[in-house]
Amino acid sequence: MMDLRPPSPSDPSAPVPLPATMVGRPFGSDEAGRPVGRTKGSFIRATVEYMLECVAQRAAASLPPHAQGGAPERGDQAAGAAEQAKAAALEQLLTRLNAAIPDPSYHVTVDYLMNEGNIYSVEFDAFLSHICRELSGDPRFHFNRGSRSIPASVALLSRPFSLSQTYRMLPRFTAKLADTDMRVGKVTPTSAVVEWYAEKDLARLPQALHPLFTELACQMAQGALASIPVVHSGLPMAKVKELRCRSRGDAYCEWEFTWEAAQAGLGLEVWGGAILSAALLGYTLGRLPAWEWAAAATALLPVWCGWLLWRKRRLTDRLSNAERLLLQTRDSAEKQFDGFQQTNADLQLSNVTLNSETLGTDDPARDRRGPQFHARPG
Repeated sequence: MMDLRPPSPSDPSAPVPLPATMVGRPFGSDEAGRPVGRTKGSFIRATVEYMLECVAQRAAASLPPHAQGGAPERGDQAAGAAEQAKAAALEQLLTRLNAAIPDPSYHVTVDYLMNEGNIYSVEFDAFLSHICRELSGDPRFHFNRGSRSIPASVALLSRPFSLSQTYRMLPRFTAKLADTDMRVGKVTPTSAVVEWYAEKDLARLPQALHPLFTELACQMAQGALASIPVVHSGLPMAKVKELRCRSRGDAYCEWEFTWEAAQAGLGLEVWGGAILSAALLGYTLGRLPAWEWAAAATALLPVWCGWLLWRKRRLTDRLSNAERLLLQTRDSAEKQFDGFQQTNADLQLSNVTLNSETLGTDDPARDRRGPQFHARPG
């Protein structure tokens, strides 16, 4: 089982139980017609997929030693046990989720949960995350699922910026994944202080869910933010220091993330040039055979250096133009990304409305299909 190891201060001493049912609608709009969406489908999918990964690992680990790995037939047996365990976990997840949704017209399927274009209420997010944690058996489930929750599309939008700039822009990037209140404090080239204020989220939740949601959202956010160096620069995960936590009675959660600086170092070209210069100088000063030619070559070094400086300036100008065009392209891609998300949200709302009008809220047969696991498309 995976354990990415940060913080323990906010871990609860005992799990908080879920209420029997949800109070609000899981997606679409509320009774007053206001959209309830807060959490994007990419988070929901990442949560379900990590739960299934944990279940598969547990199933493989529980097999007798002679059935683990080795010969092809043993590998097939382990794979079969993992698939059966994942199917059973998906069935439990759907059964528990739909049992907690009073209105059958809002019951969900595996396909629906795996659709990254959907958007869900914060209450639905809390229920699904808590159930997945119980099914996974991973005590650090929320941190670990957070560490793999940043979509490649959002990571791509951050690439033109440095790591410190990306952390400074967290509120902007976070808004593409969840409607929450994330703020950035002091940022240095290798560290950033981030604050999360839960009031906006808790206002959408019944009081009974406040402790549970605060704990899971705090850990999940830490995992997601600690993984930024990985998805942005291919560096190790950032170290997390928990400064404040609402679960311990503080007014807000605050964390300090510290990451490794990228090691540039001198290239082989620089060392090669230094060795060649030293050799030419030694040959000339020693007046070795044909030293005049070495002196002539040394005399040409300033010309060569001047050409290199001119070439560097030309390349710098081209790089500046390329970065400017890249930023313009990124801005255009970001607008398209936002437009795509809004279109998906509108489509989801339209489908909910159409389904309610077509089937009514008393149809017990809706979305009773058996669970089917669908892998992430390549």
